[in-house]
Amino acid sequence: MDANIIANESDESNHQKIIAELSRNRELLERIFASSEKARRYIFWLHVMSVLKIVLIVVPLIIGLIFVGPLLKNLGNVMSIYTGGNIDDILDEDASGDGGVNNFQDNIKELKNILNEK
Repeated sequence: MDANIIANESDESNHQKIIAELSRNRELLERIFASSEKARRYIFWLHVMSVLKIVLIVVPLIIGLIFVGPLLKNLGNVMSIYTGGNIDDILDEDASGDGGVNNFQDNIKELKNILNEK
């Protein structure tokens, strides 16, 4: 009989130890869960910010291309007003070394002289 009493007492002792260990494990699991939730939220906001950053860079570039395209088409007309020639002619003269830039400066001087005479 004494063996049964000792076995029951050791079972009770083991049972108490198991319950204590389970409660400790539950507490640790709750801490781990809270920590993982914080990490999950942090990663979510990192993802949102990276998408926002890409949008803030790409959208202005696309809008710029949309508006700059027509301006580049008109660049030839604007340059012909100031130089008296076509932009392609100016670039060809400059590449050949005939002084396309100097021709432009000469045209500016002529415009100044004309304005000063009036």
